[in-house]
Amino acid sequence: MLLGSPQTRFALTGMDQEFVLHRAPLSQGVEIVVDAGAPMVQPGLEGAHNPIHEPLRVLDQCRTTPGIVQEVDGDTAVVVARPLLWDAGRLLLGAPEPRATRWRDDGRAFVPPPMPGQSVSLHWDFVCDVLSPRSAAALARATEHALRAANSGAPLQ
Repeated sequence: MLLGSPQTRFALTGMDQEFVLHRAPLSQGVEIVVDAGAPMVQPGLEGAHNPIHEPLRVLDQCRTTPGIVQEVDGDTAVVVARPLLWDAGRLLLGAPEPRATRWRDDGRAFVPPPMPGQSVSLHWDFVCDVLSPRSAAALARATEHALRAANSGAPLQ
């Protein structure tokens, strides 16, 4: 679903809460696409007048990101994950790099204490799930599919 004007408000109803997404005025020609709750930024303009840095940062943090736990210290973990990059008008995945995350906050967590070497999923800076090899591969395929669709301008199917 494309969000129209900068004032558009779109509500997603989850199992026990409502998520409201607001589209900030980014620049002319930039759209935020929402599909199954995962926003994709589709820049329509290139060059210095397209402020892609902030939308790209938000997109990278908000997507469900696969990664590998490198180390755990208290409530935090370093997870190696591939960041989103913007190159020549296309979204792509960069080389894996360490990312500071939390796996527990104020005693609450989605997962038991993660172990180095485990595959996990991230949302923002939080470890959300431990992934089986099959789930990690499926998430990687879904990410590649979403990037192909975003880069082609085609809707996700």
